[in-house]
Amino acid sequence: MLIGTLNPFVLILLVAVGLCLALLWTALANPQRYRLPLALTLFLIGITIWLLAYTWEMGSLDINTKVLASKVQYLGIAIAPTSWLIYTLNYARVGRWLTPLRRGLLCIEPLLVSLLVWTNEKHHLIWQQIELVNLSPNFSPLRITYGRLFYIHAIYSYGLMVWATSLLILALLRSPNLYRKQVATLLVCAGAPWIGNIVYLARQTGLLPMTEEAYSFGSSIFLWLDWTPFGFVVTGIAALWGRWRFQLWDIVPIARDAVIEGMADGVLILDSQNRIVDLNSAAQKILGLPISKMMGQPAEKILSTYPLLMELLVRSPNQYRLIAQEQLVNGDNYWFEISLSPLYSKHQQIMGQMMIWRDVTVQKTAELALGRARDRAEAASQAKSRFLANMSHELRTPLTAIIGYSEFLQEECQTKGYGDVIEDLETIRAEGNNLLSLINNLLDFSKVEAGKFSLYVEPFEISALLKELVRTVEPLMQKKGTNLSFNLISLSASYIPIARSCGRCC
Repeated sequence: MLIGTLNPFVLILLVAVGLCLALLWTALANPQRYRLPLALTLFLIGITIWLLAYTWEMGSLDINTKVLASKVQYLGIAIAPTSWLIYTLNYARVGRWLTPLRRGLLCIEPLLVSLLVWTNEKHHLIWQQIELVNLSPNFSPLRITYGRLFYIHAIYSYGLMVWATSLLILALLRSPNLYRKQVATLLVCAGAPWIGNIVYLARQTGLLPMTEEAYSFGSSIFLWLDWTPFGFVVTGIAALWGRWRFQLWDIVPIARDAVIEGMADGVLILDSQNRIVDLNSAAQKILGLPISKMMGQPAEKILSTYPLLMELLVRSPNQYRLIAQEQLVNGDNYWFEISLSPLYSKHQQIMGQMMIWRDVTVQKTAELALGRARDRAEAASQAKSRFLANMSHELRTPLTAIIGYSEFLQEECQTKGYGDVIEDLETIRAEGNNLLSLINNLLDFSKVEAGKFSLYVEPFEISALLKELVRTVEPLMQKKGTNLSFNLISLSASYIPIARSCGRCC
């Protein structure tokens, strides 16, 4: 028969099954917030199978039914240690070790054990002998003599559990407060059934006494139980409490890698004692050290090569700061914009600091190139100004002589009566003065660039300016055979005709 009777142990196991199903249901009912990793989902399915099968065994009084139930249990027993280790490796952020090949190797042992359990009658490597012990009308446990492969499987499973537990303990020591309560909850979840399994194996190996005659009643009945499934009651309660109280398996803390690890910026989290308690792979690449050598280490030790950063870190730990840092990464020169901001608890207490390293090499390179171009432009402008100043000085000396000689010749011609050349000499003098004025203007440009130019406002006659203009362009008009004429309008609105003709009309 499948089920013989109910007893208190069956009821406790049913509670454990309900707790496991509740954990799975919370994830399935709200997948956007609670997204269980695949390994953890397999772990919960495995222990649910384990608990259901053990409940079936505990409620049955028939040896064949109990043996069948024991075989079903191993579907969960084989899955649980491996899936828990895989989940723990990912939780402790060493999941990179889990290459596809290593995942495949970890799956070999559970599959092999499951196969050997269901074919045990042919080789007896798992169970050598199974007997039914009638301790009471409602409770008849199995007395099993295990084979060598069972103990090999037990040693292997214990090795996986020790590995997973050590990872959680290290995570507990290195994690910030946000994660420590989660990690402590996971340790309780794993520790309770493990302790029960230790008690069970101690009884199986003879470390605890077990005889049917001496221990048939009273507290001796507990020595016949496999307390591992009962430990899952504590696991379920702790997991549900952790999910509600510490956001265990919440998408924000558990899927932290989806946010921080996916950032191109380097992120370092420091606790209140300036120890590195978390960082992403981008920060690890920037600093050039393995994560294992930085976690838990003082920032003063890891960042000792950045004195400016350390000075800001120590001088103003509770303020937002932003600095630029040049750094050599893998032989290449990079620029990083580093921001430091305090982290507060829900009670507004300083928990630590967050340091973000943003690569601004492209912007900094462009800025430096722009600065170099500006410096070259300023140097070229200064060279131009020096050239204009020197050239103007060199040109003014002969121009002054030309103007002086033209004035001297005008005076000589007036004295000797050469009136037909006086006008040409006046043109030479006027053009010389115009050229001198242009050279002086070039010097004014140099004064403008130097910020020393002064503007003088004074009245002048437009008619004189226009006459000077006509005189200036007249030689060029004669050469081109072009006619130039213009009218000047006076302030009284009367027209003062001024006409000059140069050469032939066209």
